[in-house]
Amino acid sequence: MKNNLSVGLVELYATENGGLFDAKIKDLYSLVRLPSRAIDLLAAILRKAGYSSVETYNPNYNRFGGRFHPKELKALAEKDVVGISSISRTQPASYELARRLKEINPNIRILFGGPHVTAHPDEALQYGDIVVRREGDASITEVMTRFAEDLENPHFSDVQGVSYRDVSGQYYHNEDRPFLTSAELSDLPFPEYSPLVRKKITYNMVVSSRGCPFQCDFCSVITHFGSQYRSMDVERTVALIEHTLQQTRRPIFFGDDNFCARPARTKAILEMILQKGISMPAWGAQVRVEASQDRELLSLMKRAGCTRLYVGLESINEETLKLFNKKSNFTKNEEAIRRFHDAGFSIHGMFVVGSDEDTIETLWDTVAFSKKMMIDTAQFFALTALPGTPMTARYLEEGKVISRDWHLYDAHRVVVRPAKIPSHLLQKELVRAHLDFYSFKEALRHLFYSQHKLDNAELRIFGNLLTRKIQRQMKLSLPTSTNCHYLRMQNWSASSVNQSQ
Repeated sequence: MKNNLSVGLVELYATENGGLFDAKIKDLYSLVRLPSRAIDLLAAILRKAGYSSVETYNPNYNRFGGRFHPKELKALAEKDVVGISSISRTQPASYELARRLKEINPNIRILFGGPHVTAHPDEALQYGDIVVRREGDASITEVMTRFAEDLENPHFSDVQGVSYRDVSGQYYHNEDRPFLTSAELSDLPFPEYSPLVRKKITYNMVVSSRGCPFQCDFCSVITHFGSQYRSMDVERTVALIEHTLQQTRRPIFFGDDNFCARPARTKAILEMILQKGISMPAWGAQVRVEASQDRELLSLMKRAGCTRLYVGLESINEETLKLFNKKSNFTKNEEAIRRFHDAGFSIHGMFVVGSDEDTIETLWDTVAFSKKMMIDTAQFFALTALPGTPMTARYLEEGKVISRDWHLYDAHRVVVRPAKIPSHLLQKELVRAHLDFYSFKEALRHLFYSQHKLDNAELRIFGNLLTRKIQRQMKLSLPTSTNCHYLRMQNWSASSVNQSQ
């Protein structure tokens, strides 16, 4: 029945109030338009396995102006199975989509995947039939085989890595599926983007590895992809890059959580790119500060066309870095910025503010440090209790999580209560911090003194306008006490629950 099983795979964008048809939220994530990390790959896997009727839906790039449309809802409702990939901030809209699909077609089967439902499968099973936890590459073909055998009452008891609800409503959580090995990653097919995706994205996405050997306390990567670093082999990685560039010549963002986790492998990839004479567009990658210590690596990256590095500096507070288990320190971070700049790279610095060791002074010291070091672009995130992390488990036990309204989990909104900063004050100061960093004064300073003069000046003007837009969009009405802020957040959460029932 493979050829007869009709499958739709969808990934929604974040909305202002979490509703399926609410206005699309405007922030950095929506303005830097990337293809999906999940649905195009999963579609390729299913097609390779013999499922001929598989369609992907990425409303960001549809013909309806980038907004989810009732016609897409109708088309999805005609499928036998709909798989929904989501993260916490898109989870409310994803649940609403599942509910509406079930209302239209009670026989439809809903599959959820992604880091949020991996941490909260029971929650997801209130809206869907099955949850694929952690990596879905192997599990999804087994799940579809069972649906093809019996769509009404499929047999999942021996499928690893899934949670499911049977016809009686009973929930089951099967044992975890082992993570894919490096060899298995290398055997995966390449994702194919639809013409609309190729036309409307601003960056290509290449992901050649998974997992992280580091144990950062607040990060959900380990929960979803494990602590063992696994990667495609060098030849396959370069073939993926060539395949991606054949689809579109957009700049490339390497979505690997740490592109330089194994320097010897990264160097081999870069050397092959250079040997084959692959004409690379401008590209960037996520790296840790340790990469700055390898001059040969930096030289190869530069020669191969890398222009920007995304660096999780996290904090300038030594005590916060210890709490995060970051395995770094202020001196190491400062030296890395200098080395990256000396090698000719733009740096996007990412900081997280709101640990129990942070104060408001920490935030403003971070802004001052970023300006002093001439960091090209920066984000000052609110510490967020991402589902499934060690920090979140601890914060829930200590009563520090002040909202479980998932659409607020975008790192712009404060959803935890720091020990030394009133939550409402941190929220207010984070907006001011971005306005200060992306000020017109800073634009003028970078125009004269930074390495990437005009680009950085333009980015500050753009960043200032974007921050003001986000500020208006969030419609912040900040109360004067933490208790009032807590009650406001609780009211948002209660409202969300009522709307979903």
